[in-house]
Amino acid sequence: MLLLSFNGVAQEFADKGYYLVDSLVLEDLSLADKEIIDSCLNEFHKETEDLWKIMALNEICYSVRHNDWSKYQFYQYELIKKTLNDRNDLAPSVKKELMLLLAEAINNIGLMYSDYGNNLMALEYYNKCLELRKRIGDKEGLTFTYNNMAYIYENQGLVSRSLKYYFLSLELQEEMQDTLGIAGSLNNIGHVYSTQGDKKQACLLYTSPSPRDRQ
Repeated sequence: MLLLSFNGVAQEFADKGYYLVDSLVLEDLSLADKEIIDSCLNEFHKETEDLWKIMALNEICYSVRHNDWSKYQFYQYELIKKTLNDRNDLAPSVKKELMLLLAEAINNIGLMYSDYGNNLMALEYYNKCLELRKRIGDKEGLTFTYNNMAYIYENQGLVSRSLKYYFLSLELQEEMQDTLGIAGSLNNIGHVYSTQGDKKQACLLYTSPSPRDRQ
């Protein structure tokens, strides 16, 4: 299928049978992104087990920098849900792994909406993610989602709500003795105090802002 771009040059969509998603224009991707996608899809099409097919998509969802990573995240999300719904023969360990992957996918979709400025949809997905991660006992995952929610509330100027979620993340990280996570949460909390003009409290906690990532 051809698409005529605004500069008059026809662009060809990649074969959906192989690349899985709609409207993927390979020429728009960097060489690094294309290599990641091709490598992962080679593994995807070789695998026969659903879990390994799903795992093969992870590197695309986490490493591709072009916005088309989100197409693969939605594809993986739907594939995980279908596998969990359709397969009654899954071993408990496989089902647990799929539930963890589902939570990651939901969190990443929330992050995608946050990056697009759609905070309402972002929070909807983050709350779904929180519910699932609490149910399966994914404490590490919860810290990421708490931080992502706090980030939205911080940008909205909802300071008390932002601090609530940063402190929830910190509490879990202290429980897990996650030294790097504790440092990141303290930085985030310190940044909130700093932007509110509470320099004394900020100096006790803050050294530099911690970037978010797909988690």
